[in-house]
Amino acid sequence: MHTKLLFLVGAGGHGRVVLDAILLNGFLKDNIRVTDSSDSLRDSMLLGYPIKVPATSKDMSEQLFHLAIGNSKARESLFVQLKKLSAY
Repeated sequence: MHTKLLFLVGAGGHGRVVLDAILLNGFLKDNIRVTDSSDSLRDSMLLGYPIKVPATSKDMSEQLFHLAIGNSKARESLFVQLKKLSAY
């Protein structure tokens, strides 16, 4: 069981599927944060989780993340940035 925070980045259709899989794999519900940069999704809910603005680098330092972003170039660019901050 993981005790670190998991930031799910992307709250669209793929994000919904990923979040469901995360929950089914026993991740602590209180340790999940859902973020999305889309103004249309911000402050709505995804499977009971509030969708917040993307976390800051400080928030994500030494934490886990999963990128549920469909655009491969945007996903790769963000991955490179976040990997430097992650515990893994």
